Amino acid sequence: MYILVNSKQVKSYENECLKILHLAQAKLRKEQKITFEIRMVGSGAKRIVTQNGKNGAFDLDFNLVLRKIPKKFSKNLLLLKRTIRQEIDNVVNSYNYSHGKDSTSVITYVKHDKQGKPVFHFDVGLIYADKATGNYERLIYEDTSKTILTWNEVFSSKK
Repeated sequence: MYILVNSKQVKSYENECLKILHLAQAKLRKEQKITFEIRMVGSGAKRIVTQNGKNGAFDLDFNLVLRKIPKKFSKNLLLLKRTIRQEIDNVVNSYNYSHGKDSTSVITYVKHDKQGKPVFHFDVGLIYADKATGNYERLIYEDTSKTILTWNEVFSSKK
């Protein structure tokens, strides 16, 4: 049975995630000239976070809304995603999360308890505002082998 997660627990993990993402953001801005805005989305943004049972894991979702992408990254989206993932990976080491796992559209970071059971995870999506259409586009893998990335318009996403 799904239950609401205690708001203090949600806030604690939200703060931890934001700290991780802000540290990665500062380094990416300084070293790679990649800039972005961090937005919590989904159930966390609506403050309606649920978990499966009293001891089930729960998650929070974040979008990194990319603002400035140097040409070497805009021409090589695999390099862009890998660079952002690796920088977040460097930061999460200090917070006992596993390194990011790539899925079709997000990077997932998992925190485990002392017995190795997942207790929390957060997902990071990469979003870009298309200047021509005004719509947001999400970076996704175009193929199952995860070798081709493309921008995919987010439905009803006028900025």
